[in-house]
Amino acid sequence: MDDGYDAGKAVANIDTLLADRSIFLLSTCFGTPAIEAMLPKVLSSGIPFFAPYTGATSARAKARNVINVRASYPEEAEQVVRHLSTIGLKRVAIAWQNNAFGKEVEGGAARAIQKHGLTQVASVSVEGDSSNVAEAVAKLVAAEPQAVVLGLAGKPALDTVKGLRAQRRGLSLYGLSVLGAATTLKAMGADGVGVTISQVVPSPVSQSVPLSRDFQRDWKAARIAEEPSYVAMEGYLNARLLAEMLRRAGPAATRQTFLDTVWGTRQLDLGGFPVGFSEPGRSASTLVELTMIGRDGRFLR
Repeated sequence: MDDGYDAGKAVANIDTLLADRSIFLLSTCFGTPAIEAMLPKVLSSGIPFFAPYTGATSARAKARNVINVRASYPEEAEQVVRHLSTIGLKRVAIAWQNNAFGKEVEGGAARAIQKHGLTQVASVSVEGDSSNVAEAVAKLVAAEPQAVVLGLAGKPALDTVKGLRAQRRGLSLYGLSVLGAATTLKAMGADGVGVTISQVVPSPVSQSVPLSRDFQRDWKAARIAEEPSYVAMEGYLNARLLAEMLRRAGPAATRQTFLDTVWGTRQLDLGGFPVGFSEPGRSASTLVELTMIGRDGRFLR
């Protein structure tokens, strides 16, 4: 998964979609740069924009038609840094992707480091094509951090992790939820073992969360060849939540009555995943939990 999806393509697509008045809403649109590019048109159109797949605060517009579910990137970064302070790691570096997503993470992590009294020893950007990854890794290593927060996704994340592992094998690495795509994990191989990643939805393999058990049942029934993943779990969760909002809005729902239904839902337990739509600009969920990549490539809690 890469949070650098082509923003220009997204704008072209949104123009086509908004021209079709039969489209009731947009759901689970993906990627910070693309969503930021789409938002002005979404806001002016008034079309419901349900559960955009980004944690960027820029996507948390204070508008009734923009409905965020997942916790924000700053909330993820806050949880990571709070954990570092709890386990006594004081010297922290930030590696961030040179796009809207990376800048968002860098800002959130920097604020959290200051808040928790840690020391930021470096802040290093990585280009989306990884063209400067060797230089970035050298700067990170030279700063002698005890941990690195990775505001990276896709190829920059993969190359940075491999570079850091080659030079400082035991360095503690912490990524955000977008780092946990199955393709990235597979490509990291042994270099990914021990990397800690924050998650904003329940584990797709949990036996203790009813929603996760439902996901596993439906995943098996669909005969999907791929292994269950957090990305798939988030899509499933968003779909379940959207279906419930549409059910509550009724068969004669309009865009306006759908939005009224959403913002009237202050508390809802979606099978062990509590949500609440309190006000525009805020996420419905605050869940952030840390997982670690194990030797078999699976997440450990």
